[in-house]
Amino acid sequence: MTKTDKLIFWSVLLSAVFLLLFSNVIFAKTGRETIVIELGGKEYARYQQDALSQPKTLEIQTEFGYNKIEVSKKGARVIDSDCKDRQCIGEIQKSGEMIVCLPHRLIVKIEGSGEVDGVAY
Repeated sequence: MTKTDKLIFWSVLLSAVFLLLFSNVIFAKTGRETIVIELGGKEYARYQQDALSQPKTLEIQTEFGYNKIEVSKKGARVIDSDCKDRQCIGEIQKSGEMIVCLPHRLIVKIEGSGEVDGVAY
């Protein structure tokens, strides 16, 4: 290995370690996550996750259908729904995740800083 090869190797290695540490600082969970519930494209409710001392249950009945949602410090989940295939029943816990029930025009999502699991375009 020449002197230039060693310099390139160490530069790349140090850059990779720096970027790894820096990305952990950027995506570290801050506790400022907000659970947002939207109906028909309009905000229905908003809860600061760290402010929820007890789980809260919401029963939403609209002309499109019925959904039962639970929000807590851990995240949000759709417990019950009367949509045809019941695929919107689920749980979210991280920032950027969402539950979408198209037949009922319902979106439950967590906004704020946090870990990014994956990005789709």
